[in-house]
Amino acid sequence: MKKNILLRINLIFIILIVYILNFSINTKAYDISSILSQNEINSYLLNNKITNEKSDNNISEIKDISDYKLPNWSSNEKCLKRPETGKGSRVFNINDKIDVIDEKDSFVILNYDNKLYWCNLRNLNKSDGIYKIKEKIVLREVKELCIYKENQMLDINEKCNGYLKIKTSDGYYGWINSKFSKNINGIYYVSKEAKVYYTADLAQMDSVKNLGPRDTLRKIDERNGYYLVDVDGKMSWCNKNDVELAHENTHTLSVNKEMQLYEAGYHYVYKKGEKINVVDGSNSKAIKVKLPDNSFTWVLREDVSYDKDKNLIASRDVKAYYTGNKDDENINGYRENIANIACREEGYTEGQGNRTKYGDWYGINAEWCAIFVSWCANKAGINEDIIPKHSYCLDGANWFIEHKCWYSPNEYIPKKGDITYFYQGNGINHVGVVVKVTNDSIITMEGNMSNKVLKMSHKLNDDSIAGYGVPIFE
Repeated sequence: MKKNILLRINLIFIILIVYILNFSINTKAYDISSILSQNEINSYLLNNKITNEKSDNNISEIKDISDYKLPNWSSNEKCLKRPETGKGSRVFNINDKIDVIDEKDSFVILNYDNKLYWCNLRNLNKSDGIYKIKEKIVLREVKELCIYKENQMLDINEKCNGYLKIKTSDGYYGWINSKFSKNINGIYYVSKEAKVYYTADLAQMDSVKNLGPRDTLRKIDERNGYYLVDVDGKMSWCNKNDVELAHENTHTLSVNKEMQLYEAGYHYVYKKGEKINVVDGSNSKAIKVKLPDNSFTWVLREDVSYDKDKNLIASRDVKAYYTGNKDDENINGYRENIANIACREEGYTEGQGNRTKYGDWYGINAEWCAIFVSWCANKAGINEDIIPKHSYCLDGANWFIEHKCWYSPNEYIPKKGDITYFYQGNGINHVGVVVKVTNDSIITMEGNMSNKVLKMSHKLNDDSIAGYGVPIFE
């Protein structure tokens, strides 16, 4: 009995030793789990393990993902450590020739066999302008931006190595294979349904945060089924299906599933002290700005400050996150309300001793242009933490400056519902509500003008305009 037990124990021990030795021999010298998650490994094996047919670049049958070196996404701290990628991937061999069409930081987008892939520059050799793969490697396809349908017109921005950089209908840029285009009388159209790939500028970057149910986010922008959100001082795109709009007025989103967010691609980096050209300052988390190339981006409020002349500047090197090449001017209901209320007061005349219904509401009879603005805001249902209740113009201007809601006339095109402050006499001593904006002028409703409420017109470059208080309605 004892001998049988000992024999069994010895047999189990021998089997265990053989298994360990076999495992050690077949295991490679590096651990791919440090580079890819298990889900990514499983996905790659599922997509590629059954590939047996030969292809033009002579890739042999893939028996195990560990046969190939995987890209090191962390070559340096400044590069895209982990660009968000599409579903496809491919094995590249040493000395495969590739065409580079786009780049960002230390990464490039390359064209190979009519598909686009991300590649770290450290994995490429360049000689006489020709790029070649340095060593056998798995590369992942660039993420798809959208699908263009047959006969859809193409707005071409540039051409590069068999790809066309196009501006999409919502103002973004993407790459489309030129073989899917046709030229009819000088106008390009899609010849058959085709993928449009993200450009490097739009590429999602390193992981920002893992989120789960009941976590909340603040919406900044939206497009094509995605929200642009603020995540711990960075911006990220999240799928609308993964969140619910919890509070419409505050644009708060509630997360309904576990998910990982990546930092959105940034189009430009403002240098510390660089002046910022503001397009929309009505969001509490971010400011929409216009870049020198006329594209529109977002910068976070926490990254900006004012110079001595009250111009908005970058307080440090600031990322400008891409939002497309059009200005989505969705006028908030509050803007419409305050403008309409101000317009209905046109012609109202004060009584004796500066007596007005606005002063009765405020509690004083005095110079009343700022009191009129405060009254209009109150009637429109706008809280005092959005447009301050004030009777002195300078107090109102200083409030907007303190809350980073003040924009100089040379850096901002005002919108309906903005508050315009004017130089008069020794300083800022007059104010009105913007009710209309034209190409070169603003129309304002102003109280205490010749003892009345009057509609006034001012050129955008009028030296009397000190600046704009821009209410944050979101």
